[in-house]
Amino acid sequence: MPEFCTFVTMKSGFVYILSNPAYKEMLKVGRTSDLPETRAKALSNHAGVLESFKLEWSKEVPNIVLAEYMLHYVLSPYSYKKEYFTIPLADAIKICNEALDRLFKPLKSITNAHSKVNPERLKYLKAKALELEPKLNALNAEKTTGISIIPLGEKNTSWEMVSNSLNYSFGKKAIELSLKEGKTGDPLRKRFVSYRSKYMDMERIDLYFTKKYLLIYVQTSQAIKNKRELKKIFGADFKNLDIADWKYGFNFKITSPAQFKILEKTLKMGHKSKVPVALM
Repeated sequence: MPEFCTFVTMKSGFVYILSNPAYKEMLKVGRTSDLPETRAKALSNHAGVLESFKLEWSKEVPNIVLAEYMLHYVLSPYSYKKEYFTIPLADAIKICNEALDRLFKPLKSITNAHSKVNPERLKYLKAKALELEPKLNALNAEKTTGISIIPLGEKNTSWEMVSNSLNYSFGKKAIELSLKEGKTGDPLRKRFVSYRSKYMDMERIDLYFTKKYLLIYVQTSQAIKNKRELKKIFGADFKNLDIADWKYGFNFKITSPAQFKILEKTLKMGHKSKVPVALM
């Protein structure tokens, strides 16, 4: 597997998160063998770049290829295009830090970064790198069904714990209505994947519970049509949904009780009923 051979080359460097005022709510996640500040400056000097990139976070790692691959994997649900992701900065930093801590934890026992790694140690590290193969294969296999990310939080996380951690009251109601339908969801990742399938001319609708708002992911091949329908449903509040496109459709935020009331009625939350074929 030549792809994984590059992972154990152990080329050190930095992985980073950059922001740019020209790209609203979008972050660039990448790698560099140079200083991340130098990389940000170089990217800012490229032709066609409207504003300068700002370094928001960086971390030195022993293997930049493996590290970048892992970060792109765990951030894939928020992918916009290539190295760009639509996700709040604080959430991106938290996910990246935890992913790297877990990925390189076996390396912490090496006290001298410049010393040679003995054959047995290298064999162990290669095995750890190859453990990622199923996850990386899944990244391609799950493109049409949703992408799982590394769990964040304790394994015994319950929906009650998730509900108590939210800063908005309608989040608790959304969880209660989903469970009422018999859906189990994934409290560890704070989401109900495929909450609705083949619904309202959309392939799939997922619910993600962030701390400050309810994030709705829509997988669809008719994004323009679906957005027009949503505009009719939400009316003047449509502009406040903060819609953002992603690789397989678009996502939007539910940030107020009024918006949630509309969403609840539209998705017929808490009811097991026949699926409507269109929004209207």
